[in-house]
Order: sequence, then C-alpha cells, then structure tokens
Amino acid sequence: MAARSGSVSQVECAVQQPAGGQSGPEDADDHDGDAAHAPGTTAPTRAPELALELTGALPCVRCTYNLRGLSISGKCPECGTAIRATILARVDPLAKELQPLYTPKVTAGCLILWTIGALAAAVASWVPRAIEALERVGPSVSTPGWIAPAILAGITISALAALALIRPHGRIPAWQSWAAAAACLLYIPLLLTIRHIHTAIDARDPSPYLDVGGIDPTRATWRLLAEALLVAILLLLRPNARVLAARSMVMRTGQVDRQTMLAMAAAIGVGAVGDVLAIFALPADGALSDALRIAATLFIGVGSLLVTLGLGSMVLDTIRLAPVVASPPLALSDVAAPTTRTNPTS
Repeated sequence: MAARSGSVSQVECAVQQPAGGQSGPEDADDHDGDAAHAPGTTAPTRAPELALELTGALPCVRCTYNLRGLSISGKCPECGTAIRATILARVDPLAKELQPLYTPKVTAGCLILWTIGALAAAVASWVPRAIEALERVGPSVSTPGWIAPAILAGITISALAALALIRPHGRIPAWQSWAAAAACLLYIPLLLTIRHIHTAIDARDPSPYLDVGGIDPTRATWRLLAEALLVAILLLLRPNARVLAARSMVMRTGQVDRQTMLAMAAAIGVGAVGDVLAIFALPADGALSDALRIAATLFIGVGSLLVTLGLGSMVLDTIRLAPVVASPPLALSDVAAPTTRTNPTS
C-alpha cells in the first residue's frame, strides 16, 4: 500500500505544483540550508522534483492534441482543456506496478473475440424462438439450417479466444492459470451439450416453449447441464479477467459501469430456475402444472434476455478495455520526467 499511496501522491503533486519559479517555502528552504551549513561544506542533494512542463507525449483528453512541452498548469491550445485534467484522466498512478503482458495486442484482440463470439451465439439462439412466436400468428416457417452451426461457431470462437486468459502475464498465481485452463476445457462439453440441444432435441420438437404440452423435461435437463457449464466457465475465468480489467484506471476506480461476471452468472441462474420448474411441471396435475409451465417459460425467457443483454455490455466493456491492454499504461514519469536540483557549495 505504501507504493500505491506514493504513486497517487505523485499524480496529485503534478496537478498541484505551480508553473512559475520556485517561491515561498522553497526559497525559505534554500536560505535555511545556506545558513545551516558551515563554509566549505557541500549542501545535500535535493530530492527529485516533478518537471514543470511535459517532457513526454500526452494526448489531450478531449481533442487528443499532443501536449508535450507545455506547462503543467497550462491549457490545451486546441480546445482549452486544463492540462491538469488530462494528467488526472490519462496518467495511471499504478502504471509502474502493473505487470507487462506477454502479447498485449493479441490479448486485447482475444478479449473482444471472447465476448463477441458468445454474443453471436446468444443472438443466433434467439432466431428459433422468434420463428416459434411468429408461427403462433402466421404461417408455419421452417427453422433455417444455419442456426445450429452459427451457435456452435460463436461458442468455438469464444473458447479459442479464452485461451489468452490462461496466463496473460507473469506473476499470476498458479491456481488462477489452472482455473482459466479448466474453464477453456469446459468449453468442449458445453459445445457437445449445445449441439445436442439444437440438433437432436429441437429436431423432434422445434417449438419447445409455446406448444400446449409445455417444455420437454429432457430439453430442460440438457439446458441445466449447459447452464452449469456456463456458470463454471465464468467463475473460473473471472480471476484473470479481473486482472486485465484492473489495467484500466477508469474501470478499476469505478468511474464507469461495467458488466460483472457474477451478474452474468446470476442471469444464467434465472434461466436455470425456469428449467427446474419445467421438470417439476411434468408430474404435476391440473392448475399446478399449468402454473409451473407458465412460470418456467417466463423465467427462461427473462433469464435468456438478461444473458444476451449482459453479453452485449461485456462486448462494450472489452472494446473499451482493449486499447488499455494493447498499450502499456501511461506513468507520470513518462510525461513529466523528474528533475534534480542541488544546492551550490558555499
């Protein structure tokens, strides 16, 4: 915590340090130092001080104008934004503490593919349900043959991209890497389960939710298996995903909202409740059976919608995070190199 507090203090000092010449307390220190040392002795070296102008490239937070060479207390000549605001927005106090990634650009691309593949599979799985609903009010429509391959392709892309989460950089605890590796292996039974649902079970009953007979308990059982695998994958990938998310200062400090993986697991759980109700609806009789079937359909529908919306939010989060992952974080020393002053000898 000492290193972290020191880094934050450096950034705060950078935006509070005056741009003019040293005055007041600094001058007093200099005079006190001259008086305190006997003639012929050398004054001690002063501690490094932050430069009063930007010595490195720093794009303006509003217009991306390069502010290099300008005073820290000045303003962007293009848009008038205070340079101090840009420093606070772009300089990461923990930049020196973050471990360098093995393959930053590959990891950034895989993060996006990981969520996009999952979202594509979720969206494709809604197509049969939309056809099922349309058939209630219009002519019969056959389910396109590309649905199942599209769903499986999206999951496969997500699985391959998840490999980048196993060990993105050094010093990750071994258990986190093993957990991420186990999550990647769980994609295999997930693919087999989803394939069985959309090719074998749905081939026999293409309208599982709106038929009078209700949801097939066999389908509900296979869905429960798929949901359990999805929750396990999310929880096992979560530690390393959080490590990458922490590289973004705005995400780490809560300045922007992000979709949490625990919330995604909870959304999957809502759908799982519906599948459990569908299984219990079969042996029930009369009004109880009807109530259970209706509740099952509602829980599954709401849960599936929440999962899809959550995946959409995760795609936005990874797109926002990718530039931070692809390039090293900006440290204060990168834009305002410290300078050292020494007192002259008497």
